[in-house]
Amino acid sequence: MLRSLLSERDRVHAAFMKRPSVERDTRELYDSSPMGRMSNRERIARAAEEARLAAEEKAAKAGEKAAKKVSGTGARRSKDVRMKVIWEVCDGTGKVIKSFPYPQKEQAEEEAQARSRSSGRTHILRPTKVPMGDAE
Repeated sequence: MLRSLLSERDRVHAAFMKRPSVERDTRELYDSSPMGRMSNRERIARAAEEARLAAEEKAAKAGEKAAKKVSGTGARRSKDVRMKVIWEVCDGTGKVIKSFPYPQKEQAEEEAQARSRSSGRTHILRPTKVPMGDAE
């Protein structure tokens, strides 16, 4: 009877080994001991080692990407430009007719109304951001 059990075990083992190699690799990865079982301590140690290797690979890839970016681009970051708001009187198509500094909103509104009355076409007032160094 012992002989028949051993032969049955060998037959099951042979059938298992005929499975695709991916499953065998997975089994070999986690069942490294001769008995086919890993202790929790071994499993935790193996998982920690795999995580360390994965982190090293990720860091190496990130270093390669950073090196490619630095060598590939010669452009420098432009200095932040301070902006100011001005009022622009525009015709119906959006063409700028006249501009006013931000504190002179009332005068800009009067200009837009006066142009609308005189020409019969709509003129609008819109705020626009421009760099600080530019004159109106």
